[in-house]
Amino acid sequence: SEEIQREIRNRQTWIVIPAAGIGSRFSEVKPKQYEEFFGQTILEFTLKKLLEIEHIKVIIAVNPKENLWRNLSGLKHPSVEIVIGGKTRRDSVFLALKHIKERASRFDWILVHDAARPCVQLSDIKNLFDKTASYEIGGILATRPVGTFKRVELSGAVSGNNSVSSVENTSLSY
Repeated sequence: SEEIQREIRNRQTWIVIPAAGIGSRFSEVKPKQYEEFFGQTILEFTLKKLLEIEHIKVIIAVNPKENLWRNLSGLKHPSVEIVIGGKTRRDSVFLALKHIKERASRFDWILVHDAARPCVQLSDIKNLFDKTASYEIGGILATRPVGTFKRVELSGAVSGNNSVSSVENTSLSY
């Protein structure tokens, strides 16, 4: 309908950053998002980049059991709101969405981007927005995989001698 198309044209963007994980595979000292990366924490580097996207607010879901985020100057930005995250990434995203539920419109964009993924290109995000601008339900940013894939059984074992295969990249993205 015309009303829906008007709402889609007027949509705004919220950014949710799950940052409650402990990153145990990365470091036993502190969560990955608080490790130094080009003179700042990975979280601050990621946040600084995402703040360049036109947005309403950035909602960061943090771990209630740690306080490293409290001393980060980047998190004091007026666009940033902090919420307590959950036990899993899914729980943290849910809690952030619950936090903005009354303020977001039904067609607003909600960009979810992990704190420990600082290498995202803003041009890729803007391209995603442009390509899905008329969609009612949004899209997923994906990168074409490069390389060889192995088929692995549920037990974790590589299956058979013929387990290495090339996969047509076009069938794995978007």
